[in-house]
Amino acid sequence: MRKNAGTQTQFRAVALLLVLLLVPAVWVKLMLRKSSGEMVLPYLAFAVPCIAVAVVAPLLRTWEGRGASPRTLAVAWSLCMTILLFGVFASTFYSAAELRLMD
Repeated sequence: MRKNAGTQTQFRAVALLLVLLLVPAVWVKLMLRKSSGEMVLPYLAFAVPCIAVAVVAPLLRTWEGRGASPRTLAVAWSLCMTILLFGVFASTFYSAAELRLMD
């Protein structure tokens, strides 16, 4: 196995994630009749927490492979998912304010 195969896989996962996040962004753009410029920051607000988890998850998988204790893994995964959850909540409120859906 090549040394950078993990990096290539991670790059592909991030690229796929960005494309998958683009689909709802385009749908919202069409529904709200917003310009592409108005949708850039809300799109990035949702993309950043998801990309962060896509980068951290393989690191946690390597911990599993190295035999880390189940308690440590549970705490690490819980922390990772909690950060994702709060990131998505913050992105939702930011996007709603940015798109003038709420005051």
